Amino acid sequence: MENKIGEIIILPFCAAKVKVEESFNRYNKCEGCYYENHINICEDYQNYGALGECFGICREDHKDIIYKPLITE
Repeated sequence: MENKIGEIIILPFCAAKVKVEESFNRYNKCEGCYYENHINICEDYQNYGALGECFGICREDHKDIIYKPLITE
């Protein structure tokens, strides 16, 4: 499973709306991601196929991505 850059998705199990964006931070690829402080949850979701891969080495386009939270008002 791979989410495309620019795609807006609803995250599994939490119903948060996010935009898939390319990560340009070399040293902290998860900076700005919805799961930045919950890496274990993110990895579990990926392992069970509920969430797309985020590290470029695992993606067809070879780009690191983050799940950027959308602010709803």
